[in-house]
Amino acid sequence: MKVLVISQTYCERNSRAKFRKIVNFFHEVQVKVLTPKDWPDTLSCVVSKPEEQIVDNISKFCVVPKNTIFNGKEIYHLYKGLIKEIKFFEPDIVQVETGGNSLALFQVLLIKKFFKLKFKVLFFSWVNWIPRYGWKYRVFYRWIENFNLRGVDGAVLGNKDAQDLLLLNNKFIGGTKVIPQLGTDSEVFHCVDDKSFFKETFGLNKDDIVIGFAGRFVEEKGISDLIQAFNILKIEGVKLLLAGSGNYFDFLKNLVTRYNLEEKVIFIGSLDHSEMAGFFKVLDVFVLPSFNVECWKEQFGQVLVQAMLSKVSVIGSDAGEIPNVIADSGLIFKQRNVEELVRCLKKLISDKKFRDEMAQKGFERAKENYSHEAIAKQTYDFWREILEN
Repeated sequence: MKVLVISQTYCERNSRAKFRKIVNFFHEVQVKVLTPKDWPDTLSCVVSKPEEQIVDNISKFCVVPKNTIFNGKEIYHLYKGLIKEIKFFEPDIVQVETGGNSLALFQVLLIKKFFKLKFKVLFFSWVNWIPRYGWKYRVFYRWIENFNLRGVDGAVLGNKDAQDLLLLNNKFIGGTKVIPQLGTDSEVFHCVDDKSFFKETFGLNKDDIVIGFAGRFVEEKGISDLIQAFNILKIEGVKLLLAGSGNYFDFLKNLVTRYNLEEKVIFIGSLDHSEMAGFFKVLDVFVLPSFNVECWKEQFGQVLVQAMLSKVSVIGSDAGEIPNVIADSGLIFKQRNVEELVRCLKKLISDKKFRDEMAQKGFERAKENYSHEAIAKQTYDFWREILEN
């Protein structure tokens, strides 16, 4: 089985782990990934570096950075030299991870149709709300989206809402599977029996019970609701650790000051990927209190999985994909309902046995469903299903 993957996501080396796992687990698979040579991120520009894994003189996995047109525009960018790459590799599947309405997917389908090639085409999407497109999109690009959906053989969706939305579109008749785009490294994110060293690293007392949040500081992440709930709690020896940055920081800082919580709420700034594992080793409870807005829902919540693999008990709102990630392995409250969030926090803080039970259930669920190994197996199974249909 030869699979050609096209996506800017894999400019970052850490994001390629599921493909390394796939070719190690399933020896008949060869994966080739095309990425842009670089891709502008929120704070910087990620440069894609080539990578190759050779077994018995066969390239089992490789990453090839390519020149692109309209680089940095997820829906609108195109790949130079794509015809040559497809003809040389002769894939059984081409998986384009830029959404069902993207020009890159359109490009692949045109190549397949023009040269009468037989490979299957899949796409990936996270989009779990109905976007509000301007008139230019509706006039010039709606027909491209319809062409794409009629031409693909299947779709990998990052969450259940994205799957439900796609299945409502009568232009799409392919197979679907809900699989997160990226897994989480269970060797990096793991629990420790003694949290005292890590707590001291963050300036905390070893006996403190620590509630945490990590993510973008924007209104829809619900951090202000978490601070309000924490203020209502007023339990001695409980601290709130907030990791992240964003345009909502000043508002949150002022809110903490207004509630006189400066000694109990600690802002630690943004953490890079290598620092996140240490962050979760400090926590006793992790909270993701996001709420839905008109043009955004929580698409997955990777931090939930990182917490669960670290055996930290989790609380999440009922927004977006959060309840599906947590399931029965944590507590879920109605989004924006501060009183419900307070009850969830009290339950986990006051009952250590229950907190430990939830942490263990979360760990088992994350290991089974969201580790690199689990995502690799789910992806391979769907590829097999598409080829057999």
